[in-house]
Amino acid sequence: MLNKDRLLRDNRLCKALVGLSLEELKTLSAHFSSCYLTYRKNNRGAHQRKMGAGQKGFLPTPLDKLVFILLYLKCYNTRRRNKMYSGKKRQTTGKVVMMTDETRRVGFLSLSKNGRRHDKRLLDKADIVRHITSTVTVWADTGFQGINKQHPKLPKKATRKTPLSPEQKKENKLISGIRITVEHAIAGIKRLGCMTQSLRNRRPFIDDTFILLSAGLWNFHLRRD
Repeated sequence: MLNKDRLLRDNRLCKALVGLSLEELKTLSAHFSSCYLTYRKNNRGAHQRKMGAGQKGFLPTPLDKLVFILLYLKCYNTRRRNKMYSGKKRQTTGKVVMMTDETRRVGFLSLSKNGRRHDKRLLDKADIVRHITSTVTVWADTGFQGINKQHPKLPKKATRKTPLSPEQKKENKLISGIRITVEHAIAGIKRLGCMTQSLRNRRPFIDDTFILLSAGLWNFHLRRD
């Protein structure tokens, strides 16, 4: 059984179980409590009882609820698998298009799609490139060949007949060094178990909810640094 009081005293344990430091959890808890109480007031319906009356649940306080949500996202219980899981393929994958800035902050997430879809096709479906002005430089990997007509900062892609020259390899290395902030952001999002383990939830669009929460927590973590 989880001892919440112990978790709130141990910064290392807090990071391991919920993915946030004690200071970050305290700050987020204040925002969460305010939003939760507002939600409760606006969704009471025709209830006659005073808010908070009646039998108390297992998670009586907003902090208890927040810790439970973060613990679920971070550790992500491994008992049940999604019914779409394939024993033959060993895994199922999803894919999103993500955009970050130079500070590793996530600024855009597309809806998740089947992992077999090509990156460029997914980007076209999101219809985001045409909204990026020509004054903004886009650094992308070779999976997005085709957008270089609008934003030409893509690595050169070698083929069997045309290998890369030393100059092209040097340019690719420079682009990769700039684009690495995206990989850092992806690694930050994957600190939560719900982003690295097999999806075992049946609720529609729960994968989009998970990645949105994970990206939001990552941006919150960056803002606290």
